[in-house]
Amino acid sequence: MTAYQAFVAEHGKRTLRAAILMLTVAVFVYLGRLVTDKLLDPDVLPYRTVTVEGSFKHVDADTVRAIVVPYLGAGFFGVDVGDVRQALRTIPWVDSATVRRVWPDEIRVTLFEQTAIAHWGDKALLNSADEVFVPDDPAGIEGLPYVYGPEGTAMTVMATYRIMTRMLAPYDLHIRRLNLDERRAWHLSLDDQLELVLGRENAMERLQRFIRFYPEVLAGKAREIKAVDLRYTNGFVVRWNIPSEKVFNSEMG
Repeated sequence: MTAYQAFVAEHGKRTLRAAILMLTVAVFVYLGRLVTDKLLDPDVLPYRTVTVEGSFKHVDADTVRAIVVPYLGAGFFGVDVGDVRQALRTIPWVDSATVRRVWPDEIRVTLFEQTAIAHWGDKALLNSADEVFVPDDPAGIEGLPYVYGPEGTAMTVMATYRIMTRMLAPYDLHIRRLNLDERRAWHLSLDDQLELVLGRENAMERLQRFIRFYPEVLAGKAREIKAVDLRYTNGFVVRWNIPSEKVFNSEMG
């Protein structure tokens, strides 16, 4: 065999091997598509079970299932668990959710519920991240303080609430309502209905002034006091909780 004939024979073998390899790859691709199409066929691996897990008080498991079920028509592998997770976040009390496929016919949802720490106005709540959420009946959630503020000020108001709470705690005083009005003036009400007017500036200093006088001057008469106005440089005005015809102001410095 001449060198040319040997070259032609070797080239033919390489061409044959390449053709066989290409044919093999094409067969595997074809079979892969068949298998994929089969697995994505919702009639082949349909969902039969929706399991809802988690420790929650305000989320209804049937509501969760009602949201999940429309997504399951795509079958076991066709369902987009990310879309299901996003849909579950539309439930106000849901903080986060995990969604998993469990072979061969189960979708498993694990929910983490919002932790409410305060009422935000009269129609919403704040969670532990100081984020506003709006459940169906926020007024039915008892035992939480009420905080108010213009839109976008929730974090500022809650930070102030926490500082003021620590300041008042040693005197067994607790904030029932804290309000930052549109003029950025602070008002707060304590559990015993006593109101403190702090104004726009130096709110912490003015609260500290109240604390300084409270034990000896005000504590014994707290039930008789309607409000303490601390918007003064060196003192405050007491408004007494008595009939209007007998109201008088007392300024103390």
